[in-house]
Amino acid sequence: MHRLILRRLILGAALLMTAAAANVSTVERGHDPWVFRCVLDKHARMAVVAISKPLWICYDATDCTMKEAWHG
Repeated sequence: MHRLILRRLILGAALLMTAAAANVSTVERGHDPWVFRCVLDKHARMAVVAISKPLWICYDATDCTMKEAWHG
């Protein structure tokens, strides 16, 4: 029973990934690199992501939580 459910989940995930790959479009980030790790506000292991040219978000890589988002 569990194997059947697991197989269906894997098949569904594979189909979703295939559909998503077919609709991939290029996003202009405006920054290179657009993802990097740094120390931010005296907190180590922060992953900073440029969502668009003026929009940034920051995640704590130790517990995978979003810490900040800012414009500019």
